[in-house]
Amino acid sequence: SGDSPEIEFDFDFKADLEPGDMLYIPPYWFHKVLTHSPSVSITTWSLDYQHYERMDGVYLYEPKYLKLAHPEGRIHTLRLYLDLLIQSLYGRGSTRDFFKGVLSSRYFAPNIIELFPPKNTTLARLCKGEQGGEGVMFLTRKHVLEDTKFDASVMSNLFFEIPPESRDLMLINYVEEISALELGVLSVYEWFLECFDGQGYALGMDPKMFVEKNDEEDEN
Repeated sequence: SGDSPEIEFDFDFKADLEPGDMLYIPPYWFHKVLTHSPSVSITTWSLDYQHYERMDGVYLYEPKYLKLAHPEGRIHTLRLYLDLLIQSLYGRGSTRDFFKGVLSSRYFAPNIIELFPPKNTTLARLCKGEQGGEGVMFLTRKHVLEDTKFDASVMSNLFFEIPPESRDLMLINYVEEISALELGVLSVYEWFLECFDGQGYALGMDPKMFVEKNDEEDEN
């Protein structure tokens, strides 16, 4: 809707529904409903059950990064997970172009970019470092790398079962959502822009960064 307090659109459509009316909203359109009097409404998705089941499997799966206790360990491993997942789906070396495509298609308007100021000092340090991006490495451990490779394999198989005409959109939504949940909504733009720019990987020297939550609780 054009009167959204967060994002303004160039135009919108408005419809007043009466009892018995039905409104069809095309897939993935932003929309908002205002109810002016007590009423009962029924909403249904026009997707087949196979599509729903695959995405249900995607969101119920718990990748390695979610199991880690250390916040920075999760960021390093989330980056690894997304990198491996995208390359599993689109081929070796495709990650940078994938995120460039996301930025150009979803974050191109100045009024949208202004909503995401670069304020995450952790991302600035991890993704750009003191060299402005040159020689920056994301950390991992051998067992974390192997577990994350497995996660990416499982997830890519689920996405490959989604019809091609909606697979890309579902993947981008998924990548945005899990990034926002881990980093916060306001850091997503900076994350996509700065943290998928060809950085490499190195084996981390501090194993505590990659301790799982359950293991940390056992130690306590």
